[in-house]
Order: sequence, then structure tokens, then C-alpha cells
Amino acid sequence: MKKLILRRLQTNDGGTAGMLYSLDGLFAAHTLELPDRDNAPDISRIPAMDYCLSWLPSNRLQRHTYRILDVPNRSGILFHPANVAGDAALGYRSELLGCIALGARIQWQGASTPRPQWFLHDSADTFIAFVAYGMGKDLHLQIIDEPPGQLPPEPCDEP
Repeated sequence: MKKLILRRLQTNDGGTAGMLYSLDGLFAAHTLELPDRDNAPDISRIPAMDYCLSWLPSNRLQRHTYRILDVPNRSGILFHPANVAGDAALGYRSELLGCIALGARIQWQGASTPRPQWFLHDSADTFIAFVAYGMGKDLHLQIIDEPPGQLPPEPCDEP
């Protein structure tokens, strides 16, 4: 079974930004999720732990997609295209109800929006690439929360 790692890198009321990558090096994408609201349905990201992903039909999306199985106290958590995932109760825009969106790049947008928040670019194309990578087979997903305020070190070309 192919293994994926999702590293959550930054989070605030405007969403949770991260990186998803495969251990075989054949897939990588930026991710966007809701902020952490203690796993509350429809308003929170899911807990950081290991999951199985299965290729299953979605009535809401009217197509097959990868569904995250065995999420504690939650169901219907999917991978699908989306661009924003802020806390709607605080006035942020959101296209997610706990699911995970993928994109080619992520950007903090401030001046052109009523509330500054993360924006995920090229989500539909990145999702198509993810589906092609998975080929309809079960996948293993490990979600890791980086320590608050920590980002991976920048690559350095010095010894």
C-alpha cells in the first residue's frame, strides 16, 4: 500500500496549510484544511493520526473520490478540490466541512479579501494528479502536526 505523509505547517482562523507527499517521491502537493476546532463536525480539521484512504463514491460530489476511513467521531471526510477553508463563524470563506483540499501552491491573501486567509491554487488539476497517483487503490495516510510556529528548515546549499 502506498504511504502518504501530510505535514500541517501553519494554522490560524484562516485555515490550516500543509504539505502532502508520498514516500516513493512520486506525488507532492500543498494542502488546505479547516482550523483546529477539537474535531467538531463541519467546522474542524480531523485529528493528526494514521488513516486508510479508500476510493469510494460520494453522493455529495456525485463521483468517486478518496475517503478517509475511521476518523474518530466523524464520517464523510474526503479529498476534493477547494480553494479556501477558514472559520466561517468568524467571517472567513470556506469550501470545506472537514475534508482535505490539494493544490499546486498556497498563498496568504489579505488585501483583496474581507478577511485575510489561505488560498489554494490549481486545486482541480492537483486533485486529478492525486487520483492518477492513487489509481483507485487503498492508500495509507499519516497526518503530522508540526509544533506551533515551526516550519521545516529552508534548504541550504552550504556544507
